[in-house]
Amino acid sequence: MTRGELSRKHPANFGNTTCVVDNLEKEALVEGVHDKDDHRAMVLQLIAKEQKSFQEIFPQPNQYVTRIVSLLATSEQEQLAQLLKQLGLLLQIRSSGT
Repeated sequence: MTRGELSRKHPANFGNTTCVVDNLEKEALVEGVHDKDDHRAMVLQLIAKEQKSFQEIFPQPNQYVTRIVSLLATSEQEQLAQLLKQLGLLLQIRSSGT
C-alpha cells in the first residue's frame, strides 16, 4: 500500500505515519517500490526476510496504544498527537546533531 493508504488505515495522523514508515525503512523492514500501474506512486512493501517478525511485533503495540488512547476524548487525542509529533521532530533534530 502507499503511505497515503497506510495513513488512512492507521489511527495516527499522516505526520506520525510518515515517521513510522521512515523508521521502518531505516530498520530495513519495508521498502518503497514504484507502483506497476503508476510509476509516480511509491508502494510500501515488507522486505521478505523481515515479514514474519514485523507481523508478529507491530500489531500488538498498535492495538495496545489504540486501546489506551481511546480512553481520551477526541480533542485530547488530537492534542496528544500534536505533542507526540512535536516530540518526534525534536528528537529527530537532536539525534541529527543540529
